[in-house]
Amino acid sequence: TNIIQTFIIENGLNSVKEQLIEEFSMAFKGLTEFEINHLLALSYSEEGELTRKDLKLIFDQKQQMIKKSGILEMIPQKETINDIGGLENLKEWFFKKSKVYKNIEKAKEYGVDVPKGVLIAGVSGCGKSLNAKAAANLFEVPLLRLDMGRLMGKYVGESEGNLRNAIALAEAISPCVLWIDELEKAFAGIGGYGGGAEVTTRLFGNFLTWMQEKESTTFV
Repeated sequence: TNIIQTFIIENGLNSVKEQLIEEFSMAFKGLTEFEINHLLALSYSEEGELTRKDLKLIFDQKQQMIKKSGILEMIPQKETINDIGGLENLKEWFFKKSKVYKNIEKAKEYGVDVPKGVLIAGVSGCGKSLNAKAAANLFEVPLLRLDMGRLMGKYVGESEGNLRNAIALAEAISPCVLWIDELEKAFAGIGGYGGGAEVTTRLFGNFLTWMQEKESTTFV
């Protein structure tokens, strides 16, 4: 926030509203000071002011970070909450959580917990993936897809390391929606015997511990 306010003062952009400054501040999380100043200058040079349209530049920068990781994938957001038929209770819940995400600092001041995520189960074609995409669009944050197949490595400890890296990157990119598709297939074999089953059990334990204790604005 201090970097943004300094840039506003130096360039005489007194018309930038406090709400927009807060949104920029949240979007810049995970980027270095150099990257933030570069993106602010780029946004200012295009239209001579800072607008909400400039948030897309920030998302594009984060997309480059994701591509380099090889584990996470950034999904384009085309679908909106209006594309979902039915599921009125879920959509209403998403609307409430989006208000928290867009005013996260004020929410914390009032003691509102940061939304952690949602588990959606159902048959194929009932809208699970569509809801993940629509939620990210509604929250106005990047949508990251975690491919559990890419986590599994052939060396001892590699799979756990990949999970830690994926989580660290998602938290650095946050606020974001982390979409984990077909969770039951990824963690199949939990509690079984043998090397593969033991690795899967450890991965699942690490993942649950992170979800329980995380304080970042990574919505799972």
